[in-house]
Order: sequence, then structure tokens, then C-alpha cells
Amino acid sequence: MPTRRKRIKRKVLQEWHMRTRAYMRYGVILEDAEYRKLVDDVQHGRAEFLCRESRRVTKWRVRLSNGERAIAVYDEKRKRVMTLLYDVSDC
Repeated sequence: MPTRRKRIKRKVLQEWHMRTRAYMRYGVILEDAEYRKLVDDVQHGRAEFLCRESRRVTKWRVRLSNGERAIAVYDEKRKRVMTLLYDVSDC
């Protein structure tokens, strides 16, 4: 009998997507501690709140480990940063 492939959870995919975008857009390889710091900054209000996209998604301005500013798109349901966008000061 064939075995079924295990589905990858969305929160794992979101974290993978965010890490690849951080490298593509900013040249930063985020380690686990740096990723958790971004999430903690958003959760504890240390990042600058920009706007609410929906009931589940918000945008925050964060500072990366290399000193650059970026916009983090945060998923409140999964408590994950979904992606990083260029900081263009719009919402």
C-alpha cells in the first residue's frame, strides 16, 4: 500500500518564505534567534505598527540585524512573520 506524504504546515511554509525573502531583498540570512527577535518585537509592541490589512494580517516596521528597516507582514492567527517587504513608508 502506498504511503501518504505528510503535509507541511502553513506556519512552517510562512517562516521559510520569510527567510528566503529576507535573503533575496536584504541579503540577510536570519538565524532562529534573529527570527524570534523579529516576532517578539512585533508581539510586544517594540516594532512600529503601520496598518491592519485584515482581521488576521498586520504590517509592522522592524529593524533587521544588518541595521536596515523593513516592513514585516505578521499573521496574528499563526503568530508568525509571513514575509518582509521593502520599507516604502506606505501602507
